[in-house]
Amino acid sequence: MVGAISSEIEDWTLSKCEAAKRSIANASPQSSHHETHPVVYSHLSTALKAPKLETEPRPYSPDLNTASDLLDQLAAGHETSGIALTYLMHELSKHPYIQDQLRSELSTLSPSLCRDSSGTLSQEQYSDENKEDQLLPSPRSIDALSFLHATVMETLRLHAPIPGPQPRITPLTPISLANSPPLPPGIRVSAQAYTLHRNPRVFPSPLSWNPSRWLDASEAHKVEMSRWFWAFGSGGRMCVGSNFAMQEIKLIVAAVYSNFRTRIVDDGGIEQLDAYTAGPTGKRLVLAFERVGS
Repeated sequence: MVGAISSEIEDWTLSKCEAAKRSIANASPQSSHHETHPVVYSHLSTALKAPKLETEPRPYSPDLNTASDLLDQLAAGHETSGIALTYLMHELSKHPYIQDQLRSELSTLSPSLCRDSSGTLSQEQYSDENKEDQLLPSPRSIDALSFLHATVMETLRLHAPIPGPQPRITPLTPISLANSPPLPPGIRVSAQAYTLHRNPRVFPSPLSWNPSRWLDASEAHKVEMSRWFWAFGSGGRMCVGSNFAMQEIKLIVAAVYSNFRTRIVDDGGIEQLDAYTAGPTGKRLVLAFERVGS
């Protein structure tokens, strides 16, 4: 089943790449349709064909290399967010009072994310000024919700989708790491979010899911927690999609919990895999969704 779905995603990605290539080939030099130009494909395929990257023979065609790279980005963009949302909803379902606290904050959003049973705006929310492109709160207003931010941060801390090691190679100049003796060049070193996020000095009761720690700490301690927070890595190799991922997760959670309460039906196998990318061992979580006010 998983293999079949993976093949389907690979075929879909390749078909989109082929369509993008045809679009570029058929475009007139005088064309001004910038909104339909496949920008990402164009830049990536050009970069991968650059002579400076051709120091070693490639086993596949440039088109397959481009499609493979885009598939990596698609996988990184949906699997990790899916894992984070799984554990966030699981924790909220275990803590109904935190759901209520979150929903109270979400009720301050404008425009509201509440919908009627058909999935559209209720009559009192609709007006001629409330056009389709104004139906979602702005990213700025989503980011201003401190309790929502705290629930996401705490979930990513305790249930980092990628808790495994991030390897690096020491540079030519000997360096010291974590008060170690100077390390010679070419040594493989690594750190991992799983360990960093469970430092009891920085995160008291580190195995407890406690969003309030991100709200109640002193400003100095918030800075310290942020230094140790490594769900997206850090430095030049950190996740390039971190800001998008945070906004995506927050908006989905806001939309769901503005309209529904959730409770656990079956969370067997919810423990995270001991792996680089760590979803549930059972690969499933069953929740019941109950409409708010029903």
